[in-house]
Amino acid sequence: MALNLRLTDDDDRKLSDLAKSSGTSKQQTLLRLVHQEWEKEEARRHAHAELDRIFQSRSRLMDRLKDA
Repeated sequence: MALNLRLTDDDDRKLSDLAKSSGTSKQQTLLRLVHQEWEKEEARRHAHAELDRIFQSRSRLMDRLKDA
């Protein structure tokens, strides 16, 4: 899949700097950043789901602690 990305001069410079410092192309840098953000979001979703599960399974305990 092809993607046309429009960047400001400043954003292009920042991307170029990131690519240069990591020794990768701009495309590889963008892919790495997309993957990092996706992984962070997945971890956040997983944490929220686990907390929801814990709070649901321990709702009586949570109510008692809230009133303590």
